[in-house]
Amino acid sequence: MPEKNRPHRNLFLMELMIAILFFALCSAVCLRLFARSRMDSRQMQLQNAAMSRAESAANIFQSDGLDGLSHTYGIHTDGGDGQAALYYDLSWNGCDKATASYVMTLSWDRKDHMETLSLTVADTDRTDALYSLSARHHVPYTLNDREAAP
Repeated sequence: MPEKNRPHRNLFLMELMIAILFFALCSAVCLRLFARSRMDSRQMQLQNAAMSRAESAANIFQSDGLDGLSHTYGIHTDGGDGQAALYYDLSWNGCDKATASYVMTLSWDRKDHMETLSLTVADTDRTDALYSLSARHHVPYTLNDREAAP
């Protein structure tokens, strides 16, 4: 009698091995998808933090111009080459260049009564930007400006 059941046991073992292989392949695909999802989530968190810092600086610039940036961030906007860099650590707190993980580069230009600002936030280890934007601010005319006009 035991010899009669032997082909059924071999078939059962073969089915069991195929089922285990199928589930192993499915789990490998799922793990890969979860890992990719985690990387995408981390990238989105970085882009959101970069966007928040850049838009905050742009809002200050649009409301108060270069003077507002100078007061808020302590950068010198008078003279110079029209560029500055702000450095952030992994927690997006301000820090010095040596310990920085992220950098926000500010470039500005003044023509007549219009100030233009370009902001770029990037990872210090990579060359591509996490977020960038431009903003403009109109400097109102003053009484002295009108008297000096011909």
